[in-house]
Order: sequence, then C-alpha cells, then structure tokens
Amino acid sequence: MENAKHLKHNRSKCSVITLHNAGGVGKTTSEIALIEACFHRGIEPAIYSGDKNHTELVRVYGEKAHNFDVRTNPSAFINALESPNKLTAIDTPSAFVDIWSETLGDVDTVLSTHEMVDDMPFYMIPIATPDKCIKAVNRIASLFSGAQGDYRIIYVLNEGLMSTNGVKESLLQEFFSNKAVIANLESGRATTLRIETKFTSKFSDIM
Repeated sequence: MENAKHLKHNRSKCSVITLHNAGGVGKTTSEIALIEACFHRGIEPAIYSGDKNHTELVRVYGEKAHNFDVRTNPSAFINALESPNKLTAIDTPSAFVDIWSETLGDVDTVLSTHEMVDDMPFYMIPIATPDKCIKAVNRIASLFSGAQGDYRIIYVLNEGLMSTNGVKESLLQEFFSNKAVIANLESGRATTLRIETKFTSKFSDIM
C-alpha cells in the first residue's frame, strides 16, 4: 500500500532530516533531490550538513550550505532548527540512528525542541538496498517506539539505485510488507516518495 499525503500539522515551518544507520544508501542524494525541488518551486531552504566527513552539500551549494559535525557539536543541530526559513534541510552522518542517544539524548526531548521552535520534523529515510535499508526501518521504529512528540516520515524509494543493484522488485515487496512501514503509512505519519536519481562518483568530481 502507499499513501499520498501526511497528516496535517499547524506548525509554521518544517525540517527534513536524513535518518539512517548505514552509508551508501543515498541519504545525500535524497537531500539534494529535495533541495532542488524546493528551488524549482521558488522555496529557499536553509541547508545544513551534519557530517564533517561528507561535504557534498557544501561543494554543491557553496555558501548556502553550513557544515558541522553532529557527533562533536550536537548543539549546532539544535541551533539549525531555529532557522527562520520555512524549510530546513539537514543531512546527517551514516550512523545517525545509532549515535542519536549519545549525541542528542532522548527522542521526546528532541521532538519537544522542534515543537518549541514551531518546527515539524520530517525524517527522510532512503530505501535503496535490502540489507541495510530494511534493518534501518526496523531500527528507527525501535528508536521512536513510545515517543509522544509529533513527527513525520518520508520513505524515499530510490528506484534508480534499486534497479542498478538489481533488487527493485524484491526490495519493494519486502518494504511494503514491513510491519513498521504499514503502521506508519496507515496512520498518515509517513508517506512514500519515489525517485530515479543516482548520482555517480563523476557527479561528485565536478562539484
């Protein structure tokens, strides 16, 4: 099953934050796709990269992008949420799910911070490989289990990467039969977004 719309919210702005516990699944690709869609619609997002080891957003967007390391400077992540822009895009390290608790603390504390600055968090979870991504879906469900604060999820189905890896049909079947995915889609907390984008190493070389 799929749904097309999230539950409505009345906050004045939102942040879109990549969330995963593995690399090589297209987190930054998904964030760039989002940012470009914003520019195309005349929206100026605030752009942040929370991983000092990956500077793709800085290479692509120059001075428009701000770089910090959430692992050593979690307050910079919180400060980014105070941006006055209607939308804030935040890319995160590969192991962000695994380091969440030690860097940001309790999930509900973070969700309360979003609420205090009138921001709705949208956690963007790339789905591109069966081994890493299904594990991430379950790990994220565990992390947010029991959370009382409000949030949304965007499952980004990168069919370009799936097709390249030859796993599209089987991965989509496994994804849409996942209990956490079904629950989030049925509640309206989550939605799916299909993209065909796959940035190659040559793309990074020219930026």
